[in-house]
Amino acid sequence: MEKSKLLWLCAVLMLAVGISSCSGDGIDWQLAGYQASYHADAYGIGYCLRNEDGDRSTTFKEGENIIFDVTIFNATGYKLHMADERDILMSVMSVYRSDGEYVGNPFQSAFYTMELRWITVEAHGRLHWSCSWIYDERYVYDDRYGSSTSYSTKVLSNVAPLPKGTYYVMIKSNVMYRIADEPTPGGGTSGNDDIELRIPFTVE
Repeated sequence: MEKSKLLWLCAVLMLAVGISSCSGDGIDWQLAGYQASYHADAYGIGYCLRNEDGDRSTTFKEGENIIFDVTIFNATGYKLHMADERDILMSVMSVYRSDGEYVGNPFQSAFYTMELRWITVEAHGRLHWSCSWIYDERYVYDDRYGSSTSYSTKVLSNVAPLPKGTYYVMIKSNVMYRIADEPTPGGGTSGNDDIELRIPFTVE
């Protein structure tokens, strides 16, 4: 009798480990192919650059537009709240020369406000966001609104096409998050992660 209980317990433990592994592999699989990614227990972030044809690329022709693309994957069965929107979404467009000199970000004026901006990702869902260096509504997408969206010229700064050279883009932030696994308002598991995702690229 004791032996059968032990075997039953081992089977349950193996099943639990298997389910946990599959959950982790699911996020890893979704992040595969991104040029930079971050994977925490509660979420994953995939980051890439695309050319005007929609292909992921790190080499661009001079004068060609560059599309900045980020997706957040919620690995939990609860709503996930993350902050700050500007550090996670809009900062993906922060361009630096390879020597570290800051070039610019079309959304830099949006960073001057002080309020904390939260992002919500549905349980086991994802949030995809993209925008182009030279604003073109064909390359703008925000899952929060269900379709492409347009940004006010009051938010966007004018930028020139990038000249030939070597650059990188970077998300660098202390990301705060809260998992809504507690029904009381503002309740739930919370934490923060230091994130740095960098993608080198070239303009030829």
